[in-house]
Amino acid sequence: MKFLSILLLIGTTLLGAQSETNRMLLDATLPSVYIRYERQGQRTPVHSGESKEGVWLRLHNNTSGAISLCTESLYIGPNTEPLKLANGKSVLGLKSGVEASVCYSVEGRERAQESTARGVAITGQWNPYHQLPYGYHGDAIATSWIPPGGSILLSLPKEHLADENRISIAFDYDWEMVNANHVAHLVYFYASEIPKR
Repeated sequence: MKFLSILLLIGTTLLGAQSETNRMLLDATLPSVYIRYERQGQRTPVHSGESKEGVWLRLHNNTSGAISLCTESLYIGPNTEPLKLANGKSVLGLKSGVEASVCYSVEGRERAQESTARGVAITGQWNPYHQLPYGYHGDAIATSWIPPGGSILLSLPKEHLADENRISIAFDYDWEMVNANHVAHLVYFYASEIPKR
């Protein structure tokens, strides 16, 4: 009987921890924040040197709290809605589906050629990516908020996702900012995730 009580206690504890996780994620089968391919097509270049060929991606917030990220503009007006953060502060959150100019980095695969007895081998490090001199970081940037369950569109030049490149977008969870512990998170999208035409 004592063994059964201990087993029930462990099971209840594990179920409690699982339901806590499920309360954070709106869909437990998906990551907390993720990027999905939306479409390709012609776009108006934002910065000099960009091509007109673009890729649109959708950034999803799959949590029960807001997330913040860097944008090149301060969004107000019809693209926003009132949002209350975990710390009680009121901000403007981006409406779901809005296209935003998000700060991001472009990273390329680092490949080194190494001579071997059989010829040349291509090797990499544990993190085979390095930052490329592309992306949007802006001189004047703002913090924008995506509400729980919301998603926004971003477009970028197709060449930023050439070869085996990836983009990374830094974001913060609303609940982590209450204690101001300055933890940053990154979400990635890989060129290989673009459907072949």
